[in-house]
Amino acid sequence: MEFFGFAITLLSVVIAIQTWRNGRWMKEMLRVIHQEGEERHQEVVKLMEKMDERMDRRHQEVVKLFHGVVKLMEKMDERTAKIAELIKNQKSIS
Repeated sequence: MEFFGFAITLLSVVIAIQTWRNGRWMKEMLRVIHQEGEERHQEVVKLMEKMDERMDRRHQEVVKLFHGVVKLMEKMDERTAKIAELIKNQKSIS
């Protein structure tokens, strides 16, 4: 009987040690997973910041182009008005 008691105690100690090691390993893996997740999050944030910068630059380029087109349209309106005035003056002279 004493042998079985000793064997059960020894098995209990072995199981306790394995459980403790497993818990320690799981804790370490959770820390690693959390750290990797945090690193990925930082990478995504940096990527989004770069995308925002690119969008801002492209927006500024489009605004410049739009203003250029508006200026060209204003010049065309002025020239069209001048041409219409010249045609009107020519008709009145004839």
